[in-house]
Amino acid sequence: MLAVRERGIDTFQPLAIAKDGESAYLVTFRRDEVTSLDNENWTHLPGELRYEEEVIPNLHFLADSIALLHAKGVFHGDAQPKNFARTDTGNPVMFDFEDATIASNDQELIELIEGSSQDESKALSDVWHCWYAMTHPLVGTEGAASKVFLEGLQFEKCMKEFELNFLNPYLESLKQYIDPVLIEKINIENLRQSIYMRVAHTS
Repeated sequence: MLAVRERGIDTFQPLAIAKDGESAYLVTFRRDEVTSLDNENWTHLPGELRYEEEVIPNLHFLADSIALLHAKGVFHGDAQPKNFARTDTGNPVMFDFEDATIASNDQELIELIEGSSQDESKALSDVWHCWYAMTHPLVGTEGAASKVFLEGLQFEKCMKEFELNFLNPYLESLKQYIDPVLIEKINIENLRQSIYMRVAHTS
């Protein structure tokens, strides 16, 4: 978590390590001004007024937060609404980085975004995992975001929502946050197609 904070990512400040039997977990300072996106209402559908007013801004916020992480060389590894939050002033806060991968230099950043013949794109993995977590909740999970997002929507309409309100905002934010010299070295269109196809195959 310290390595993440050193990248300028706002996260919860560690307090102590607590043990429960053979398990250990990190205890952090409480922040009352932070609201998890898991507590937002994800049950509205396209065409409803509250979808336009509440859900779309939350999708854009999630996509932008993931792009910010990636631009700073941090790839979450467990991206989903419960691990993202916003402050009262609208700034992103991220947590649970146990499975994170952090780029050590610009070349590694590019490789983690694009992937290779041996390793899948970490950027693809984060974007896909976040969308999958919203549309395929685990049995027994709690919170508003555990309800099936876009439940009952036709495949084509679901993919349209993904592309317009999650994938495109993510890519636009990524291009905005990454150094212009580096972004020229990244095949954004290939990344777009790879993410889209992964989501389509698992929807």
